[in-house]
Amino acid sequence: MKRLFTFGCSLTEYQWATWADILCLHLCQEGYETYNYGNSGMGNEHVLQAMVAADLKHTFTDDDIICVLWTSWTREDRIWEDRRWGRNGNITTGTYDRFKNFMKFFSLENYIMKNITAIHTANRAYNINYQSTLCPNETIQSEETDDKLLDTFLNMEDILDTFSPEHITTDLQRDIRDSTPILNRIDGHPTPQLHNIFLKNHVLPALGIDRLHPTANAWAVKWQGYVHEINARLKTEPDWNYRGDYGDLKREQTKSYMKSWEDLWENDNMGLEKGIHNMLKRFNKVK
Repeated sequence: MKRLFTFGCSLTEYQWATWADILCLHLCQEGYETYNYGNSGMGNEHVLQAMVAADLKHTFTDDDIICVLWTSWTREDRIWEDRRWGRNGNITTGTYDRFKNFMKFFSLENYIMKNITAIHTANRAYNINYQSTLCPNETIQSEETDDKLLDTFLNMEDILDTFSPEHITTDLQRDIRDSTPILNRIDGHPTPQLHNIFLKNHVLPALGIDRLHPTANAWAVKWQGYVHEINARLKTEPDWNYRGDYGDLKREQTKSYMKSWEDLWENDNMGLEKGIHNMLKRFNKVK
């Protein structure tokens, strides 16, 4: 059976259609099993952990397609006191109380080391068919350091140019996001239209795919329409929780052909015990 596995953060798994969701629908039409194991708010350490967990669960083969959208440096993929993973995004700009205490341990060098290790290890361990980033700006909110080598790592786009030298241009992002100004101001994630453009211009060519299946393209267009609906409703209901409503809708639409992080960790709320213990059992069988 041909299979697709995608990994990343909220730019891979979100409340509306992402490049990975659209790609899963495309390859489903071609007979693939599809797994979008991206997870919102997680960092590159977790991306590697998810890849290892997926390998232990499914046993990767040379016929699998593996795609990764790496995220920013400054995320803390630890298990916190509430027994859940972080999933909180950038630790240097987050407002969570846990971050305020944790920041006294912060070290840029440590985060660079963790991220380089995760990315290098993943590339040595697995045959990654496509990898890039859409997180060039979520970095350290400070002036340049005194170490010019460290400064080069403050921009994820520069580092990951070795994987994918082309990215969606700033002008294009602005033009599309200007069509949903309220949503963009409070959210900031790429719209389904941006994801679809990124998929067509970068991911599909790297995978040797000439064109997106009409069913997948129509679904992406439909989700761009949903985003316009969200923007319009926020004009009159600024406190409306669109993430819950539309996240549920996307899960309902994709569950018949795509497995998500709930499948990988065998839990619907990122609790730990079952998924981690089963990962340990599989590891013990392999070694």
